[in-house]
Amino acid sequence: MDDDEGDRFSDAIRLLLLIAAVSDPLNEAEQQAAPKDAVAVLRAEGRLQKLDFWLRNPDYLADELLNDYEREREKEAINLV
Repeated sequence: MDDDEGDRFSDAIRLLLLIAAVSDPLNEAEQQAAPKDAVAVLRAEGRLQKLDFWLRNPDYLADELLNDYEREREKEAINLV
């Protein structure tokens, strides 16, 4: 496997994990209209793009968590950093 294939494989795995994390289960009406094997729906592509950016650039994610902590003073945010 050359470097390009490894990068593509890593990108695919990262995106699949992110899609699984932000997708919602189909409700009954959506199950009727969806393809037979569909199990979830992705409602917010923007959220997926933000999570992908943060995953690829963890320093920005840490900075955002620190900003949240400074605004809210919630210990949960600081524990994530």
